[in-house]
Amino acid sequence: MFIGENGAGKSNILEAIALAGAAQAGKLDNEFLASRGIRVSAPELMRAGFDVANSKNPVVITTKTTEQREFKYELNNDNQPYSAWTKSPIHGETFAMQYFTSWFEDYLASLPNDKRRLEAISKIKEEFIPALTGAAEAAKSSSAKEVSFKMELPASKHFRVNAGGIDDFIIYSPENSMLRAFEREGQIEPLGINGEGLLKLLGVLSKRRNKEAINDIKESLRLLNWFDDFRISRNTSRGKMEIVDQFLDPKIPCFDQRSANEGFLFLAFYFALFSNELTPKFFAIDNIDSSLNPKLCEALMRRLVALSKKHNKQVILTTHNPAILDGLDISNPDNRLFVVSRASDGQTRVRRFEKKPSEGRPRRLSELFLSGALGGIPKHF
Repeated sequence: MFIGENGAGKSNILEAIALAGAAQAGKLDNEFLASRGIRVSAPELMRAGFDVANSKNPVVITTKTTEQREFKYELNNDNQPYSAWTKSPIHGETFAMQYFTSWFEDYLASLPNDKRRLEAISKIKEEFIPALTGAAEAAKSSSAKEVSFKMELPASKHFRVNAGGIDDFIIYSPENSMLRAFEREGQIEPLGINGEGLLKLLGVLSKRRNKEAINDIKESLRLLNWFDDFRISRNTSRGKMEIVDQFLDPKIPCFDQRSANEGFLFLAFYFALFSNELTPKFFAIDNIDSSLNPKLCEALMRRLVALSKKHNKQVILTTHNPAILDGLDISNPDNRLFVVSRASDGQTRVRRFEKKPSEGRPRRLSELFLSGALGGIPKHF
Protein backbone atom coordinates (compact mmCIF):
# COMPACT_ATOMS: atom_id res chain seq x y z
CA MET A 1 0.00 0.00 0.00
CA PHE A 2 1.31 3.47 -0.95
CA ILE A 3 0.18 6.64 0.78
CA GLY A 4 1.45 10.16 0.29
CA GLU A 5 0.62 13.69 -0.75
CA ASN A 6 -0.80 14.48 -4.16
CA GLY A 7 2.13 14.75 -6.53
CA ALA A 8 4.56 12.91 -4.23
CA GLY A 9 5.24 10.29 -6.91
CA LYS A 10 3.04 7.30 -6.05
CA SER A 11 1.75 6.90 -9.60
CA ASN A 12 5.25 7.47 -10.98
CA ILE A 13 6.48 4.39 -9.11
CA LEU A 14 3.66 2.30 -10.53
CA GLU A 15 4.43 3.59 -14.02
CA ALA A 16 8.11 2.74 -13.65
CA ILE A 17 7.16 -0.87 -12.89
CA ALA A 18 4.74 -0.91 -15.83
CA LEU A 19 7.40 0.54 -18.13
CA ALA A 20 9.88 -2.14 -17.07
CA GLY A 21 7.14 -4.72 -17.69
CA ALA A 22 6.57 -3.34 -21.19
CA ALA A 23 10.29 -3.58 -21.87
CA GLN A 24 10.31 -7.16 -20.58
CA ALA A 25 7.38 -7.99 -22.87
CA GLY A 26 9.08 -6.25 -25.80
CA LYS A 27 6.11 -3.91 -26.34
CA LEU A 28 7.13 -0.28 -25.97
CA ASP A 29 4.81 1.40 -28.47
CA ASN A 30 2.65 4.18 -27.05
CA GLU A 31 -0.61 2.28 -27.60
CA PHE A 32 0.62 -0.60 -25.46
CA LEU A 33 1.96 1.71 -22.74
CA ALA A 34 -1.37 3.55 -22.52
CA SER A 35 -3.33 0.29 -22.37
CA ARG A 36 -1.23 -0.73 -19.33
CA GLY A 37 -2.14 2.44 -17.42
CA ILE A 38 0.94 4.55 -18.18
CA ARG A 39 0.33 8.25 -18.80
CA VAL A 40 1.98 8.68 -22.18
CA SER A 41 3.26 12.21 -22.76
CA ALA A 42 6.14 13.86 -24.61
CA PRO A 43 9.24 11.61 -24.15
CA GLU A 44 11.28 14.37 -22.51
CA LEU A 45 8.55 14.76 -19.88
CA MET A 46 8.65 11.05 -19.03
CA ARG A 47 12.23 11.49 -17.78
CA ALA A 48 13.43 13.07 -14.54
CA GLY A 49 13.01 16.83 -14.90
CA PHE A 50 15.49 18.02 -12.27
CA ASP A 51 18.13 18.82 -14.89
CA VAL A 52 17.42 19.76 -18.50
CA ALA A 53 20.29 17.48 -19.53
CA ASN A 54 18.16 14.49 -18.48
CA SER A 55 15.71 15.18 -21.32
CA LYS A 56 17.94 13.18 -23.70
CA ASN A 57 19.32 10.59 -21.31
CA PRO A 58 18.18 6.95 -21.23
CA VAL A 59 15.68 5.83 -18.61
CA VAL A 60 17.24 3.05 -16.54
CA ILE A 61 15.07 0.77 -14.39
CA THR A 62 16.41 -2.14 -12.31
CA THR A 63 14.18 -4.80 -10.77
CA LYS A 64 14.96 -7.81 -8.61
CA THR A 65 12.86 -10.92 -7.98
CA THR A 66 12.49 -12.75 -4.67
CA GLU A 67 15.03 -15.27 -6.04
CA GLN A 68 17.48 -12.33 -6.30
CA ARG A 69 17.43 -12.40 -10.09
CA GLU A 70 18.21 -8.89 -11.27
CA PHE A 71 16.86 -7.32 -14.44
CA LYS A 72 18.09 -4.02 -15.82
CA TYR A 73 16.31 -2.10 -18.57
CA GLU A 74 17.82 0.87 -20.41
CA LEU A 75 15.20 2.67 -22.50
CA ASN A 76 15.86 5.33 -25.13
CA ASN A 77 13.79 7.79 -27.11
CA ASP A 78 15.01 10.42 -29.58
CA ASN A 79 12.25 12.86 -28.52
CA GLN A 80 10.98 13.19 -32.09
CA PRO A 81 7.24 13.45 -32.87
CA TYR A 82 5.53 10.03 -32.87
CA SER A 83 8.74 8.33 -31.76
CA ALA A 84 8.65 5.14 -29.68
CA TRP A 85 10.77 3.97 -26.78
CA THR A 86 13.35 1.30 -27.53
CA LYS A 87 15.27 -1.05 -25.27
CA SER A 88 19.04 -0.79 -25.53
CA PRO A 89 20.75 -4.03 -26.65
CA ILE A 90 23.71 -3.18 -24.41
CA HIS A 91 21.88 -3.47 -21.10
CA GLY A 92 19.47 -6.36 -21.28
CA GLU A 93 18.34 -8.61 -18.46
CA THR A 94 21.28 -9.26 -16.14
CA PHE A 95 21.85 -12.65 -14.56
CA ALA A 96 24.43 -13.74 -12.04
CA MET A 97 26.00 -17.05 -13.13
CA GLN A 98 24.75 -18.84 -10.03
CA TYR A 99 21.12 -18.28 -11.11
CA PHE A 100 21.52 -19.21 -14.76
CA THR A 101 21.10 -22.97 -14.30
CA SER A 102 17.90 -22.69 -12.26
CA TRP A 103 16.48 -20.16 -14.75
CA PHE A 104 17.14 -22.47 -17.71
CA GLU A 105 15.64 -25.47 -15.93
CA ASP A 106 12.51 -23.47 -15.18
CA TYR A 107 12.31 -22.37 -18.80
CA LEU A 108 12.69 -25.90 -20.20
CA ALA A 109 9.98 -27.18 -17.85
CA SER A 110 7.59 -24.53 -19.20
CA LEU A 111 7.90 -25.67 -22.83
CA PRO A 112 5.08 -27.81 -24.24
CA ASN A 113 7.06 -30.60 -25.96
CA ASP A 114 10.48 -32.17 -26.55
CA LYS A 115 10.90 -30.48 -29.93
CA ARG A 116 10.67 -27.02 -28.36
CA ARG A 117 13.08 -28.10 -25.61
CA LEU A 118 15.65 -29.29 -28.16
CA GLU A 119 15.33 -25.99 -30.03
CA ALA A 120 15.93 -24.10 -26.79
CA ILE A 121 19.00 -26.18 -25.92
CA SER A 122 20.39 -25.59 -29.42
CA LYS A 123 19.86 -21.83 -29.07
CA ILE A 124 21.59 -21.83 -25.71
CA LYS A 125 24.63 -23.52 -27.25
CA GLU A 126 24.73 -21.01 -30.11
CA GLU A 127 24.13 -17.76 -28.24
CA PHE A 128 24.44 -18.10 -24.46
CA ILE A 129 27.37 -20.44 -23.94
CA PRO A 130 29.89 -18.17 -25.74
CA ALA A 131 28.75 -15.23 -23.60
CA LEU A 132 29.01 -17.28 -20.41
CA THR A 133 32.45 -18.58 -21.35
CA GLY A 134 33.73 -15.08 -22.08
CA ALA A 135 32.37 -13.80 -18.75
CA ALA A 136 34.02 -16.68 -16.88
CA GLU A 137 37.40 -16.03 -18.50
CA ALA A 138 37.16 -12.33 -17.72
CA ALA A 139 36.33 -13.10 -14.10
CA LYS A 140 39.33 -15.42 -13.76
CA SER A 141 41.71 -12.78 -15.03
CA SER A 142 40.31 -10.18 -12.62
CA SER A 143 39.99 -12.55 -9.61
CA ALA A 144 36.32 -11.65 -9.26
CA LYS A 145 34.35 -13.53 -6.60
CA GLU A 146 31.16 -13.65 -8.65
CA VAL A 147 30.79 -14.27 -12.36
CA SER A 148 28.11 -12.27 -14.17
CA PHE A 149 27.36 -11.25 -17.73
CA LYS A 150 25.09 -8.91 -19.64
CA MET A 151 23.43 -9.64 -22.95
CA GLU A 152 20.19 -9.05 -24.78
CA LEU A 153 17.96 -12.12 -24.57
CA PRO A 154 16.39 -13.49 -27.76
CA ALA A 155 12.87 -12.53 -28.74
CA SER A 156 10.02 -13.67 -26.52
CA LYS A 157 8.90 -16.25 -29.09
CA HIS A 158 12.10 -18.15 -28.24
CA PHE A 159 12.45 -17.34 -24.56
CA ARG A 160 9.93 -16.22 -21.96
CA VAL A 161 11.96 -15.28 -18.90
CA ASN A 162 10.34 -15.16 -15.47
CA ALA A 163 11.04 -11.59 -14.37
CA GLY A 164 8.75 -11.70 -11.36
CA GLY A 165 5.53 -11.24 -13.34
CA ILE A 166 6.18 -7.64 -14.35
CA ASP A 167 5.63 -8.33 -18.06
CA ASP A 168 1.88 -8.59 -17.30
CA PHE A 169 1.81 -5.68 -14.82
CA ILE A 170 -1.15 -3.32 -15.30
CA ILE A 171 -2.19 -0.16 -13.44
CA TYR A 172 -5.97 -0.24 -13.04
CA SER A 173 -7.98 2.91 -12.46
CA PRO A 174 -11.68 2.06 -12.94
CA GLU A 175 -14.10 4.76 -14.06
CA ASN A 176 -17.84 4.92 -13.43
CA SER A 177 -18.73 5.58 -17.08
CA MET A 178 -16.74 2.58 -18.31
CA LEU A 179 -18.19 0.26 -15.67
CA ARG A 180 -21.72 1.17 -16.75
CA ALA A 181 -20.92 0.61 -20.45
CA PHE A 182 -20.75 -3.14 -19.91
CA GLU A 183 -20.72 -3.98 -23.61
CA ARG A 184 -17.37 -2.24 -24.15
CA GLU A 185 -14.22 -4.31 -24.15
CA GLY A 186 -10.71 -2.97 -23.71
CA GLN A 187 -7.52 -3.44 -25.66
CA ILE A 188 -6.23 -5.57 -22.77
CA GLU A 189 -8.15 -8.70 -21.82
CA PRO A 190 -9.89 -9.77 -19.73
CA LEU A 191 -10.16 -6.39 -17.97
CA GLY A 192 -9.17 -3.00 -19.32
CA ILE A 193 -7.56 -0.40 -17.09
CA ASN A 194 -10.80 1.61 -16.67
CA GLY A 195 -13.16 -1.34 -16.19
CA GLU A 196 -13.75 -2.44 -19.78
CA GLY A 197 -14.60 -6.11 -20.23
CA LEU A 198 -16.23 -6.68 -16.85
CA LEU A 199 -19.48 -8.05 -18.33
CA LYS A 200 -17.69 -10.56 -20.52
CA LEU A 201 -15.44 -11.73 -17.68
CA LEU A 202 -18.38 -12.23 -15.31
CA GLY A 203 -20.20 -14.11 -18.07
CA VAL A 204 -17.21 -16.39 -18.67
CA LEU A 205 -16.82 -17.10 -14.96
CA SER A 206 -20.56 -17.78 -14.58
CA LYS A 207 -20.51 -20.46 -17.30
CA ARG A 208 -17.57 -22.41 -15.90
CA ARG A 209 -18.12 -25.76 -14.24
CA ASN A 210 -15.85 -24.69 -11.41
CA LYS A 211 -17.72 -21.65 -10.14
CA GLU A 212 -15.42 -20.88 -7.22
CA ALA A 213 -14.47 -17.51 -8.68
CA ILE A 214 -18.03 -16.31 -9.30
CA ASN A 215 -19.06 -17.52 -5.84
CA ASP A 216 -16.18 -15.55 -4.30
CA ILE A 217 -17.34 -12.44 -6.17
CA LYS A 218 -20.94 -12.80 -5.05
CA GLU A 219 -20.00 -13.55 -1.46
CA SER A 220 -17.71 -10.51 -1.41
CA LEU A 221 -20.45 -8.26 -2.79
CA ARG A 222 -22.56 -9.16 0.26
CA LEU A 223 -20.50 -6.56 2.09
CA LEU A 224 -23.42 -4.47 0.80
CA ASN A 225 -26.32 -5.46 3.06
CA TRP A 226 -28.93 -5.09 0.30
CA PHE A 227 -27.16 -7.32 -2.27
CA ASP A 228 -28.57 -10.83 -2.78
CA ASP A 229 -27.41 -12.07 -6.19
CA PHE A 230 -26.67 -11.16 -9.81
CA ARG A 231 -27.08 -12.86 -13.17
CA ILE A 232 -25.42 -12.09 -16.50
CA SER A 233 -28.07 -11.93 -19.22
CA ARG A 234 -27.39 -12.21 -22.95
CA ASN A 235 -31.03 -12.32 -23.99
CA THR A 236 -31.00 -8.83 -25.47
CA SER A 237 -28.87 -7.16 -28.11
CA ARG A 238 -26.93 -5.52 -25.29
CA GLY A 239 -25.70 -7.68 -22.45
CA LYS A 240 -26.56 -6.68 -18.93
CA MET A 241 -26.05 -7.59 -15.31
CA GLU A 242 -29.33 -8.37 -13.54
CA ILE A 243 -28.91 -7.38 -9.89
CA VAL A 244 -31.13 -8.72 -7.12
CA ASP A 245 -31.83 -6.41 -4.15
CA GLN A 246 -33.09 -8.54 -1.24
CA PHE A 247 -35.39 -5.76 -0.02
CA LEU A 248 -37.29 -5.30 -3.28
CA ASP A 249 -40.54 -7.10 -4.14
CA PRO A 250 -39.67 -10.25 -6.14
CA LYS A 251 -42.37 -9.32 -8.66
CA ILE A 252 -40.45 -6.20 -9.64
CA PRO A 253 -37.95 -6.83 -12.50
CA CYS A 254 -34.29 -6.82 -11.50
CA PHE A 255 -32.40 -3.62 -12.17
CA ASP A 256 -29.19 -3.65 -14.19
CA GLN A 257 -25.77 -1.99 -14.10
CA ARG A 258 -27.16 1.25 -15.54
CA SER A 259 -29.32 1.70 -12.42
CA ALA A 260 -26.77 0.41 -9.89
CA ASN A 261 -24.94 2.82 -7.63
CA GLU A 262 -21.33 3.39 -8.60
CA GLY A 263 -19.98 1.90 -5.35
CA PHE A 264 -21.47 -1.47 -6.31
CA LEU A 265 -19.84 -1.32 -9.75
CA PHE A 266 -16.44 -0.51 -8.30
CA LEU A 267 -16.71 -3.41 -5.87
CA ALA A 268 -17.79 -5.79 -8.64
CA PHE A 269 -14.72 -4.77 -10.63
CA TYR A 270 -12.30 -5.19 -7.71
CA PHE A 271 -13.65 -8.58 -6.68
CA ALA A 272 -13.62 -9.86 -10.28
CA LEU A 273 -10.04 -8.65 -10.65
CA PHE A 274 -8.89 -10.48 -7.52
CA SER A 275 -10.91 -13.69 -7.80
CA ASN A 276 -9.73 -15.62 -10.86
CA GLU A 277 -6.63 -16.84 -12.70
CA LEU A 278 -7.42 -14.96 -15.94
CA THR A 279 -6.32 -11.60 -14.54
CA PRO A 280 -2.64 -10.75 -13.88
CA LYS A 281 -0.85 -12.14 -10.86
CA PHE A 282 0.85 -8.80 -10.25
CA PHE A 283 -0.95 -5.49 -10.77
CA ALA A 284 -1.77 -2.13 -9.20
CA ILE A 285 -4.91 -0.13 -8.45
CA ASP A 286 -4.52 3.63 -8.30
CA ASN A 287 -6.81 5.38 -5.77
CA ILE A 288 -8.77 2.33 -4.67
CA ASP A 289 -10.95 4.40 -2.34
CA SER A 290 -12.96 6.06 -5.14
CA SER A 291 -16.73 6.31 -4.50
CA LEU A 292 -16.71 4.13 -1.37
CA ASN A 293 -18.00 4.76 2.15
CA PRO A 294 -15.13 4.98 4.71
CA LYS A 295 -16.38 2.04 6.78
CA LEU A 296 -16.82 0.01 3.61
CA CYS A 297 -13.23 0.84 2.65
CA GLU A 298 -11.97 -0.91 5.78
CA ALA A 299 -14.06 -4.04 5.11
CA LEU A 300 -13.04 -3.98 1.43
CA MET A 301 -9.36 -4.08 2.33
CA ARG A 302 -9.81 -7.07 4.62
CA ARG A 303 -11.69 -8.90 1.89
CA LEU A 304 -9.13 -8.09 -0.81
CA VAL A 305 -6.28 -9.29 1.39
CA ALA A 306 -8.06 -12.62 1.83
CA LEU A 307 -8.80 -12.92 -1.91
CA SER A 308 -5.23 -12.05 -2.90
CA LYS A 309 -3.92 -14.82 -0.68
CA LYS A 310 -6.47 -17.34 -1.94
CA HIS A 311 -5.91 -16.55 -5.63
CA ASN A 312 -2.17 -15.84 -5.45
CA LYS A 313 -2.22 -12.15 -6.34
CA GLN A 314 0.41 -9.53 -5.51
CA VAL A 315 -1.07 -6.05 -5.60
CA ILE A 316 0.12 -2.48 -5.09
CA LEU A 317 -2.58 -0.03 -4.00
CA THR A 318 -2.54 3.74 -3.60
CA THR A 319 -4.99 5.65 -1.45
CA HIS A 320 -5.72 8.99 0.20
CA ASN A 321 -8.48 7.58 2.43
CA PRO A 322 -7.36 6.85 6.02
CA ALA A 323 -10.14 4.26 6.43
CA ILE A 324 -8.47 2.00 3.85
CA LEU A 325 -5.47 1.65 6.18
CA ASP A 326 -7.56 0.22 9.00
CA GLY A 327 -8.24 -2.86 6.90
CA LEU A 328 -4.52 -3.52 6.49
CA ASP A 329 -2.82 -5.70 9.11
CA ILE A 330 0.80 -4.59 8.82
CA SER A 331 1.86 -6.99 11.57
CA ASN A 332 1.56 -9.60 8.80
CA PRO A 333 4.79 -9.38 6.75
CA ASP A 334 2.81 -10.04 3.56
CA ASN A 335 1.04 -6.69 4.03
CA ARG A 336 3.27 -3.65 3.75
CA LEU A 337 2.66 0.07 4.04
CA PHE A 338 4.93 2.58 2.31
CA VAL A 339 4.92 6.35 2.72
CA VAL A 340 5.84 8.24 -0.44
CA SER A 341 7.15 11.77 -0.15
CA ARG A 342 9.47 14.21 -1.87
CA ALA A 343 12.93 15.03 -0.56
CA SER A 344 14.25 18.55 -0.16
CA ASP A 345 15.49 18.46 -3.77
CA GLY A 346 12.09 17.31 -5.05
CA GLN A 347 12.95 13.69 -5.80
CA THR A 348 10.51 10.95 -4.80
CA ARG A 349 11.49 8.83 -1.82
CA VAL A 350 9.79 5.80 -0.30
CA ARG A 351 9.84 4.73 3.35
CA ARG A 352 8.30 1.57 4.75
CA PHE A 353 6.21 2.09 7.88
CA GLU A 354 6.39 -0.69 10.43
CA LYS A 355 4.09 -0.29 13.40
CA LYS A 356 5.84 -0.44 16.74
CA PRO A 357 4.21 -1.64 19.98
CA SER A 358 2.44 1.23 21.69
CA GLU A 359 2.94 1.85 25.36
CA GLY A 360 -0.35 3.68 25.71
CA ARG A 361 -3.71 3.32 24.00
CA PRO A 362 -3.44 1.41 20.69
CA ARG A 363 -3.96 3.80 17.79
CA ARG A 364 -5.53 2.87 14.47
CA LEU A 365 -3.55 3.49 11.31
CA SER A 366 -6.19 5.98 10.15
CA GLU A 367 -5.65 7.99 13.32
CA LEU A 368 -1.88 7.92 12.88
CA PHE A 369 -2.27 9.02 9.26
CA LEU A 370 -4.55 11.96 10.05
CA SER A 371 -2.39 13.06 12.98
CA GLY A 372 0.68 13.19 10.76
CA ALA A 373 2.50 10.44 12.68
CA LEU A 374 2.75 8.30 9.54
CA GLY A 375 3.76 11.11 7.24
CA GLY A 376 2.36 11.43 3.76
CA ILE A 377 0.17 14.48 4.43
CA PRO A 378 0.77 18.15 3.51
CA LYS A 379 2.55 20.30 6.08
CA HIS A 380 2.68 23.66 4.32
CA PHE A 381 -0.92 24.72 5.05
